[in-house]
Amino acid sequence: MKVALVEDEELSREALKEMLLLLQPNIEIVGEAENVEEGIVMLKNLEVDLVFLDINLPDGDSFQILQQLPKTDFQLVFVTAYDEFALKAFHFSAAHYIMKPINPMMLKEALDRVQSQQSAQQAQERMEILEDALQEDNKRLALTTQEDIICVQLADIVRLEADSNYTFAYFKDGSKVVTSKPLGFYEQLLVAFDFIRVHNKHIINLKYFKRYIRGRGGMLELTTGDMITVATRRKKDLLDNLKKQGFLFFSF
Repeated sequence: MKVALVEDEELSREALKEMLLLLQPNIEIVGEAENVEEGIVMLKNLEVDLVFLDINLPDGDSFQILQQLPKTDFQLVFVTAYDEFALKAFHFSAAHYIMKPINPMMLKEALDRVQSQQSAQQAQERMEILEDALQEDNKRLALTTQEDIICVQLADIVRLEADSNYTFAYFKDGSKVVTSKPLGFYEQLLVAFDFIRVHNKHIINLKYFKRYIRGRGGMLELTTGDMITVATRRKKDLLDNLKKQGFLFFSF
């Protein structure tokens, strides 16, 4: 495996090289760069399988490198010291990342994940989602399945349903996708985008709310015709969120 590194801190770069060679003896470090300008030149002139990219560089960020390349037919792992907000952005995009200071076990997990190659088009979509998420313009989500990664519009997701450690995503066109993440993972990501968990098995997009049927917890009817049970302990949160959306309720 031919690997290139883009990292401005020499100590971090040397530590990463040592760990990579220990974990994967078949790795060949074919190039190193310390900034955007060097990174562009290097990746335009080298054939590589995998690139480790520090996001913040002295003369810009690693997205500027990717934007200048004619193609990105290699795998990417971002190395970052970013905070919790940035980690949420990585989760939106399903991009591979490791945190500084680098933990060898996390590095091994990242190497294991990149073994399944993705298409250049899919890699580009994931980078676009990551850039949007870092700028707080989250309109799309990358759903990780057992076979691939699917990039979808948030507005097209009607609801999410738990199935053990997997989650089914249902879309407005009637299609569905089974993802390899638990429902709680999506609850944390989507709470700020008018998605609400109404049951231990269900998250709904309030955009598709049609009718609330009263009961101990009650039932929701969505514009798609789906009927969703509301857990008793989640009823108040649901009604509060619906009021925020402009719905008025009487005699509840």
